[in-house]
Amino acid sequence: MHRGLYAAASAMIVQESMHDVVANNLANVNTSGFRRRIPVNKSFPEVLMDRIEKKSEDGEIKLIAPPFQLGLKGKFLIGDLSLANVISETYMTTESGAIQVTDNPFDAAIVGEGYFAVQDGAGNIYYTRSGHFQKNGEGQL
Repeated sequence: MHRGLYAAASAMIVQESMHDVVANNLANVNTSGFRRRIPVNKSFPEVLMDRIEKKSEDGEIKLIAPPFQLGLKGKFLIGDLSLANVISETYMTTESGAIQVTDNPFDAAIVGEGYFAVQDGAGNIYYTRSGHFQKNGEGQL
């Protein structure tokens, strides 16, 4: 009986995470240079084994498991039936969006691969696909 509850709770968490990703994609639909994200759904044992098998550069196995508690008050799940699913990761799409003509002479677009390198006032360099540029008070882009 408890496995059914865990499976249902796991499914609800996965659906909530998928809704969060879709909501973020929709909220940024008009953001220039935004690339949508796609969630990847896997069973918990698959994710756990993927994380266990990831090794560091020195060959040491590092367990980077999701924050799931496998046991409760000394009782552990038994058997090979695992009904838990998780969002293991999200991928950013690489497809280009539609090019829009604007009245801003400083707007630019990237066709294909690449990023704009921009620098803030502190000298930090950031990369973006957004080509919406403006002049500051000193006449710099």
